[in-house]
Amino acid sequence: MKGSATPLVLVFSTLMVSSCSAFVPSAIPSTAVHSSSTSTTLREGFLDDLLGGVLGNKSAGPQTIMQVPATDLKIGALRFLLQIYLVGEQNKPVPKSWFTKQGDQPGELQVYYADGSGMVSIELEDYGIKFVRHGEKPSLQYRLQESVLLHGVLDELAKVALEMSDIEADKRLLRLQDSNAIDNARDALPARPTSTGA
Repeated sequence: MKGSATPLVLVFSTLMVSSCSAFVPSAIPSTAVHSSSTSTTLREGFLDDLLGGVLGNKSAGPQTIMQVPATDLKIGALRFLLQIYLVGEQNKPVPKSWFTKQGDQPGELQVYYADGSGMVSIELEDYGIKFVRHGEKPSLQYRLQESVLLHGVLDELAKVALEMSDIEADKRLLRLQDSNAIDNARDALPARPTSTGA
């Protein structure tokens, strides 16, 4: 009896192992490993293609959005004026959307968005103003709100440079290289959303 039980146990265990191994793949196909990440990459690629030209592509380093060339600007006074403007915009579209602080350079303002995905620096230099986006992968919401914010900043610059007729040209805070400099810079931004009345 004992002699016949041993082969029966061996046959039974062999059948169990072979039947269980039918449910376990011998090797995971390489396509299965990459299918999810490929799908995600394709989706992101499609959105980048769709929105990239309008809102700017994601980028690992700082990206210059636009520049406003000038013949002269008063860095300290203009930075102070823009700081006041940006404080007025910090609760748009919702409270605490933006936070502004002075940058490392004397003429630099850094404007951070609440979701932490991006920051835009406004860099005032002797002969122009540069707007630079920072962030490894700024969110769509950030990029939309950044555009709204920068349209407003360009409006303020236009007032200072072009609409202060009671101030002599050489005493203005900003003198542009040409009168279309702000409009040319604005072309780098998505179209401004139209406000709808309630």
